[in-house]
Amino acid sequence: MADKRPRKSSDGFVRERYKELLPLFRLPQDPNRVSPMENESSHLIAHLLSSMALSKAQSEELLKKAQSRINDFLGSDVDSLSNISKLYEEWDSKRKEIEQSLSLASDEVPSKVGKITRMIEGTCSEISNHCHEISLVLTDISKETCRTDDLYLLLKENFDKISQLTNAHAYLSIIEFVEHLSNRMEGYVANRETNTGRAIDEYKKLGELCVKINKTSCGHLRTYLIDTLKYWHTILKKDIVDDFATCMKNVQWPLVTSNNFLASPSADALSKFQHGLKRLMNIAIPFGSLSFAINDWKEFLAVSKQNFKKKLYMKSTNDVSREDFDIMRTLGSGSFGRVVLARRKNDNQYFAIKVLDKSKVLKTKQVEHTLNEKQILQAIRCPFTVYLEHFFQDNLYLFFVLPLILGGEMFSHLRKIGKFQENATKFYAAQVVLAFEYLHYLDLVYRDLKPENLLIDHIGYLKVTDFGFCKVLKKRTYTVCGTPEYLAPEIILRKGYGQSVDWWTLGVLIYEMAAGYPPFSAKDTMKLYERIVACKYHFPTNFSSDVKEIIKAILQVDISKRLGNLKGGAEDLKHHKYFKSIQWLPLCNKKLVSPFIPHVASPSDVSNFQRCSEEPLQVSSPLRKRFLFHFSGNSKTNRIDKPEWYFTQVLTWIRDHENFILNWVQPVYDDMGVGKSALAEFMAGLVELSLEKLQVDIEQAQYDDITFSHVVDEALAYERELRHTYLYPQALPGPVHILSQAQLFVKWLSMEKKYAREKMDIMIKSETAWTTLAGDADEDKVTEVAHSFLALLSTMSDRYSLLPQPGHRLQFLELVLEIIDDLRVSVLQVLHSEHNDPLHSKLPQVLNTVHHIRIALEQYDASPAILLLNHYRTQFNVLSAEESDSKSRANPLDEPAEGIFQSSLELLGRLESQLLTELCDNLMMEVKAKSRPYRKDKWYGMNEDDVDHSIVTLSGCGMYQALADQLHLVHGKITEKLFSTFWKMVANNICLFFLDEIVLDNYFNTHGGQVLEKDVNKFLIPLFQHYCEVPGTYFAKLQEVCRILALPTLSHSVKRAALCGSGKELLAALDIPLIHVTGDKLCTVITRRVDVVPSLM
Repeated sequence: MADKRPRKSSDGFVRERYKELLPLFRLPQDPNRVSPMENESSHLIAHLLSSMALSKAQSEELLKKAQSRINDFLGSDVDSLSNISKLYEEWDSKRKEIEQSLSLASDEVPSKVGKITRMIEGTCSEISNHCHEISLVLTDISKETCRTDDLYLLLKENFDKISQLTNAHAYLSIIEFVEHLSNRMEGYVANRETNTGRAIDEYKKLGELCVKINKTSCGHLRTYLIDTLKYWHTILKKDIVDDFATCMKNVQWPLVTSNNFLASPSADALSKFQHGLKRLMNIAIPFGSLSFAINDWKEFLAVSKQNFKKKLYMKSTNDVSREDFDIMRTLGSGSFGRVVLARRKNDNQYFAIKVLDKSKVLKTKQVEHTLNEKQILQAIRCPFTVYLEHFFQDNLYLFFVLPLILGGEMFSHLRKIGKFQENATKFYAAQVVLAFEYLHYLDLVYRDLKPENLLIDHIGYLKVTDFGFCKVLKKRTYTVCGTPEYLAPEIILRKGYGQSVDWWTLGVLIYEMAAGYPPFSAKDTMKLYERIVACKYHFPTNFSSDVKEIIKAILQVDISKRLGNLKGGAEDLKHHKYFKSIQWLPLCNKKLVSPFIPHVASPSDVSNFQRCSEEPLQVSSPLRKRFLFHFSGNSKTNRIDKPEWYFTQVLTWIRDHENFILNWVQPVYDDMGVGKSALAEFMAGLVELSLEKLQVDIEQAQYDDITFSHVVDEALAYERELRHTYLYPQALPGPVHILSQAQLFVKWLSMEKKYAREKMDIMIKSETAWTTLAGDADEDKVTEVAHSFLALLSTMSDRYSLLPQPGHRLQFLELVLEIIDDLRVSVLQVLHSEHNDPLHSKLPQVLNTVHHIRIALEQYDASPAILLLNHYRTQFNVLSAEESDSKSRANPLDEPAEGIFQSSLELLGRLESQLLTELCDNLMMEVKAKSRPYRKDKWYGMNEDDVDHSIVTLSGCGMYQALADQLHLVHGKITEKLFSTFWKMVANNICLFFLDEIVLDNYFNTHGGQVLEKDVNKFLIPLFQHYCEVPGTYFAKLQEVCRILALPTLSHSVKRAALCGSGKELLAALDIPLIHVTGDKLCTVITRRVDVVPSLM
């Protein structure tokens, strides 16, 4: 039986009404506070909503009652109403602070709004769970039920007052009630042949919803239910309705108190609040796109094919024209025209209009493709494709009116974050599978899949767009079309192909989403085609086994083995274990939560699209003609290897016309209230010309390394000049947006690496590489290598700082880290090639170089720009950790923050320590070589004449002289900071050397101990006075040992304790204070005195 409910096709009326309903989603100031008027306001809203599902006569009757109740109620307590209005204004201002703090992605909500956040945690959890369902139900209601202008006017007239009284919990409960009611009604109509008992049992469940409504509201909701049943009386069988009404009279309607009703469930406070708020802001907005209720995908495909055949060659009605729309701004531009944001005047609905220049279409012989695109767009209706709303034309242009998809291009989001996580890749790939299954069922082949042709809607789902290459195909075709990296082998080999090419592009897309770059790339097109035909590609290490398997199954050169092109078609893909977690029917109905939901604030918020230049000012028209004359065609100035010619020309025109635009054009803009910058529009028009020229030239220049590098250098200089000198708006695209395109960016990175390594090799092999720069000989001792290398890093930093996306800047930083590691390896190779004495080799200069670079990197690592990039990297790691299957894995935010250059700094620091140790070891070898006479001296046979405090012991002259000479020599070769570390290492080693190889290797009488104490205090320690005010602190242990050996006599108790090895007893028996020499060590030292063990002498 057909559905006889009256319908109204005015979608614009519905959308406008929902704009007015949107403020009801604001949250109350305090969830624990119940206004005496909230219950009554819930009744009013319930009555207003109830009229939506009734016949026109019933609606009009209820409208009169509702208007009367509104007038009576709103006039009853004006003071209370005013107070509530103030509370709502206060909450709204604080709510915006919370939203702003969340948008900044701070680690924690600022303290001044933390208290408010905690108050609304429970409410936000409920919003997050129900918003998507609410939006679907409201869409269904808008299409299936009666609407009257009286109801709209009533809502509009009283809405500001009602919204101030409405409690968010009560409102959501009413909407939830309407949702369940609608679902049950639709289900009952669909299963009208089922037995009466089952239908009644199903409807009994509606009573359970009243648990969520407070006591006063229950009566009104029950009335609402009975009134709705009266409407259904005209559609359903009378006996069933009577039985149902009788049954419902016996239902016990449970009641709850307002306190229980407002109780907040426990949840993850901040994360649920943020996610719920985003979904609330995005999903609850009335976006003007089709919704689909698909119960059976196969049945949907069959019906779609019938409708497709009817509409494919249908002639356009031209029911709209250019005058029906307000053009607001440009969303994108291409070779044949541009896509603009437009607002329909009669209902304020927003669309994307694709405007094609007829002359360009004719000139490029794209008439057939354009006609195919128009016919296909008007005939398809799929949840994952765009479609044609209207089509019209004038003498110059063709206009395709399309739904506005507000999430932006997948390409932009992919380039922004670098690559997608596996769950996101799988989610998007599944939608492409369904889109291709739909198109192939209609005998269509798409042929142009790539991230640029996939849009993301406001709830995070995909829309396939740009059907310029799509065509009806019932047999093979031979046309070569598509993006080079995505071409299937059969297209390249011109064998003739069918729908199998689409599945190949799906495999390439999955790879690019997961890796961040396509599987096939090469310097020139022929090598690229060779790799595609040979199917040569490599998997990154982060790919899971499931990802590898499905890519291997799809990227098969033999189409008889290609997954998707087998007998099972798309079903083979759906049943692959890679898609095991995908619920296909909920996905068709967009019931699954997307892993990424773009921020969309309103139905006209196009902030997710890159800012494009608008139509240029008329004053720039002559300049545009001159540009095309000089820099296109066979003109001598049209050279790929000379981009600076047209860059300079554009900058010259901007400079020459700046004053004219500011003094004559801008005042006219201001008088007309245009609200735009005339100079920005003038610049945008000229810059757009140069970017179109750059896009064409660089695609050819990329196959020659020298030309490509020159074009990149000039483009970056042009970008810097535009942004810094002429203040070209950051929101508008510049040359780096072209350089950031996937293939060009990979090429750019490879060239940067190549030239950086070449420059590094040249600087290291230079004859003056390790010489100290003039002016730095005394302190820093900066070598030519260190200076040149840091200049290279600075140049690279300046280049990547112009990139707008942090993901691209991070990729450049990865290259910088590689270059730093290459330098470290090159330095080690230089050292290993040296066989000289370290002090007379390049080791000191290498040490200075490593130290200088490490200090510079430490400062760079702490700069604001690098800290910001590190924060972005940390956030990306957090998302990766959340998607990890390991529940025991620690949260990256709980771990200590690590700088981007931390690993490089650790390696350089380790190398620096190794080189210092090598220098120190070399010095000790020289000292030890000269110390033999001193070590072998007869310390046990010294007499009083040997204790001369004015001269050093004769046997130690060579050793002390060698130590002084080596310290002086090293001091002159390395920096002050390095030498400060070095001499302390030497002091420690000298102290150990004296203890181990002089004291413990000899026996001392009293005079021998006094001689050693004199040498240490008068000659050894003073050698270090040039580097430290109190050098004795570094020889404290040695001084204590010498003092023990120099004691004139020892008591019997001391000797006995030393011979018995009792350290504690020995410390107690000695009269001198000791700090650094422990008891066990003390016993060993005392036993080196001849008066303690004379028989061992």
